[in-house]
Amino acid sequence: MEIIEVLLNGQKVCRAGISSKQSSYGAIINLAASEGRPSLINLDVSGLNIEKSEHLHWFNSNLEFNDEVTIRIIDSTLVDEPTKRYSVDEGKQHDLENKLQRFYKLREELKDHIKD
Repeated sequence: MEIIEVLLNGQKVCRAGISSKQSSYGAIINLAASEGRPSLINLDVSGLNIEKSEHLHWFNSNLEFNDEVTIRIIDSTLVDEPTKRYSVDEGKQHDLENKLQRFYKLREELKDHIKD
C-alpha cells in the first residue's frame, strides 16, 4: 500500500498509512502569522479511515526556522501505530466543546459591549 514516510531534520518521525478502501491521510505544515511575522509553524500527520469513521494521528509538533521536513510516498506494509485515534462522533463532541469554550471566553471579553 502507499504510505507517507515523514522525516524531520533527517530523522524518521513516522510512517503513516491506512489499509482501507476508503481513507484519506496526509502531512500538513501550517504556518500562522501575526503582525506579518510567523508566530507558529506546525507539522501534523493525520488521517481518516472512512470505513471505520475514525480519525488517526501519527505526529504533531511545532517546527523551528530552518527545520527540514522530508515527505516520501512509498509502497510498504510497514506503518507506525497511530499515537491517537478517535471516532468521528468524538471529534464532533470535541469540536463543540472547543466552540463553547471560545464562545464563553468571547462573551466575557465583550460583556460591556453586548446589549440585551
